[in-house]
Amino acid sequence: METEDYIGISLEGTPEDEFVDFLNKIKKTFTKDSYEVKSDGYVSYGGGNGDGVTVSVIYDSDETLSISIVKVVE
Repeated sequence: METEDYIGISLEGTPEDEFVDFLNKIKKTFTKDSYEVKSDGYVSYGGGNGDGVTVSVIYDSDETLSISIVKVVE
């Protein structure tokens, strides 16, 4: 798999309620081949939008939100 574009960011001090709002918005757009993993103090979600863009979101109990977005070239 080759990638054309990639961006990754990490945000510290993200309140859980803001993360939940953000995650719900992401889930509406990135539904293709999606997955969600929840554990004590940890949430991970990923999926694609059907146009070659995938997103991965990770949130943990220390209020760190990590977001990766990739545009795949096929």
